[in-house]
Amino acid sequence: MYRVQAVYRAGPGSSFDFDYYLNTHIPMAQRVIAGKFAATRVEIERDRRPLFGGGPEAHCVFSVYLENDAELKRFCDFLTGPGAAPLAADAPNYATGDVAWTISEIV
Repeated sequence: MYRVQAVYRAGPGSSFDFDYYLNTHIPMAQRVIAGKFAATRVEIERDRRPLFGGGPEAHCVFSVYLENDAELKRFCDFLTGPGAAPLAADAPNYATGDVAWTISEIV
């Protein structure tokens, strides 16, 4: 199984409108991605920070879990293809600053 994450990093001058993200962007994303790939699970984390002090490391972390290589390929093809354009165009409505995409294998 794979976990792909979009990490919206917190930093000087960055901001994140979580209500817009959760109530507008995510429903739009659900419509846009319908039938493109099969996710085993989706998670949204808010305000990731160190356990023992310090400010937020990330405003938000979006995680999608994909069962196998075929679903991972479908996800990557979607994300890098023209179908993801509406989602990318919406990003300035909820986030400023950097977003980092990562992948890890869950064992």
